[in-house]
Amino acid sequence: MVKKFSKLLMFSCIGLMSVSVAQASDIDSRGELQNLRQRLERLEGQGAAEVSEEGEEETLFTIFTEDKTLSFWGELVINAFHSETDGEDSSSDLVVDTAALGADIQLSDKVGGHIVFLDEEGEAGEFDFGVDEANIVLRPWEVAGGGVSFVLGKAYLPFGQFNSSMITDPLTLELGETNNTIAMVGWANDLLEVNLGVFNGETDLDGSRDFIDSSFASLRVTPMEMISVGVSYISDLAESDGELVDSNIAGTYTSTVPGFAAFISLEVGPVTIDLEHVTALEEFDQDVVGADDMDVLSGKKPSASNVEVAFSPIDQLDLAVRYEKATDYEEDVTRYGITVSYSIFGNAVIALEYLAESPDEGSDDTQTVTSQLAFEF
Repeated sequence: MVKKFSKLLMFSCIGLMSVSVAQASDIDSRGELQNLRQRLERLEGQGAAEVSEEGEEETLFTIFTEDKTLSFWGELVINAFHSETDGEDSSSDLVVDTAALGADIQLSDKVGGHIVFLDEEGEAGEFDFGVDEANIVLRPWEVAGGGVSFVLGKAYLPFGQFNSSMITDPLTLELGETNNTIAMVGWANDLLEVNLGVFNGETDLDGSRDFIDSSFASLRVTPMEMISVGVSYISDLAESDGELVDSNIAGTYTSTVPGFAAFISLEVGPVTIDLEHVTALEEFDQDVVGADDMDVLSGKKPSASNVEVAFSPIDQLDLAVRYEKATDYEEDVTRYGITVSYSIFGNAVIALEYLAESPDEGSDDTQTVTSQLAFEF
């Protein structure tokens, strides 16, 4: 075990050096949008972007016209990884994990917009550049001491929180993250945030319905600055990006399966603790799930839990450990690992991660070391 880990660690360091050299002549680099921004926030101690003396976020550039603001930003990430599975040949690669360009438009204090173009390198080395988010936000008035908001457009549903300081996404995100074109109404003050919304799901009952038939709701409570607790609901977990229902069996999906998520996030000084659980509330019909495909649902009632602890001994350094478990999903895998992240040159981060996974059935144990150079501008 020690010998194997030494080989993985050596490769990762070499990979990280090669990424740094390759990027030196260009701009710098980045990773999963939410993941990277949280790490930058912890490492810089003042949010995902530097804050100027005037209180405005520094982005690639910002245009001010009377009360209108147009800001452009971007994120880049290069990963190098080496993976070994018991009884199989090892694998390694260099990938452009993520490239994103975004714009935030504020026409007034009541009307704004948000658009993100995202490109992620697939397993075959192919890129798929497209619109990841594009929505209009209206904040027309305040009610009962809180602001009312309306969001219309393509966005990530407020189902699940998915906090993480690791390079690899948690199983909770893989199971529950959902991106769609939505209509959402929200209300928030310093203590509570409530959201309700609807959208036209892509996994339709009997393969014949084409109208707005899916819904979601979320509640987040922040009783004090150091703690946040939340729950969320989606009317059909099959609508998540986890591809739980095999697309080849259209016409046989006859009953929606609602999903539930809950999280607790606690920050005490330099220590941050995140706990989250995402689960289906009912069983899927085994006939409609991709039981033979390891990338999709392998059981009837999928769930995933994640426990993560991050520690920042100094402003530029972050240490994170994770333990997570899936049930009726991804071969009932158990994963654990550690990530070390270090901030360099302002908004750039280098990170090194070791992740081990042990499925309860099917494949043998796997160990992966990933190095990352991430950059936000």
